[in-house]
Amino acid sequence: MKEQSQKRRREKFDPEKETTMTEKIEERRIQMEKEAEQEIATAVPMVKTERAKDLDELRSRLKQKIEVLAKNRIENEKKRKQKQDANRTAKKGKKEPAKKEASPEKSEPAEESTPKESPSPRLAPTVSDVISNIQFGKVKATQEVGTQNRPKARKDIHKLLKQAQKKQDYLKNLKTTEAGRKEAENIEMEAALKKAAGFRKKDNPALLKKTIKRQEAKKKKSQEEWKNRKYAEKVVARRGDDA
Repeated sequence: MKEQSQKRRREKFDPEKETTMTEKIEERRIQMEKEAEQEIATAVPMVKTERAKDLDELRSRLKQKIEVLAKNRIENEKKRKQKQDANRTAKKGKKEPAKKEASPEKSEPAEESTPKESPSPRLAPTVSDVISNIQFGKVKATQEVGTQNRPKARKDIHKLLKQAQKKQDYLKNLKTTEAGRKEAENIEMEAALKKAAGFRKKDNPALLKKTIKRQEAKKKKSQEEWKNRKYAEKVVARRGDDA
């Protein structure tokens, strides 16, 4: 028994098996993204349908999907808040008897605490706002629903750029044929719905290139400042030696 306990302790503090905070954050982010994708897939299933005949039909389809998605998100938000309130009440009920047992001499009536007003959830954009940004054959969603607070892991910007360019080329090749054009429209529709639901993804090659250029300029400026600081230190050291 003692040997097993020591073995578990060694495995627990083994530096090779230790999970870093970055890895934990990355695992949590991946898990939350999977849950979000499942939620969207359940709320708005992407079924293959016939291609829209005109712009009005395309707008009607998108309107129905956004209404279902917004309704489900509001219901889920209400359930989540109800669960949080129930947990707070249960925890508060457990703490009160423990306080009375710890200090029986203090029998003053506790003041009723006024519950804090929970911040109202950010409302989803109206259907008319989203539909106003639609072009026939393409979907453009510029507004976002309130995003969930989730831990973010730093990603390689160059890797994201390669992925975005690869996806852009793939969609461009699809649109060269009639069947591929239909598939490309479904992919763009799904991406627009995810963006409208608040799930942001860095997949714009132009913006990623600007980010890379800005990072390189910042790095170059930092290197120049470092060189100037080192040069100034050498000058001060020489003056001290001469004195």
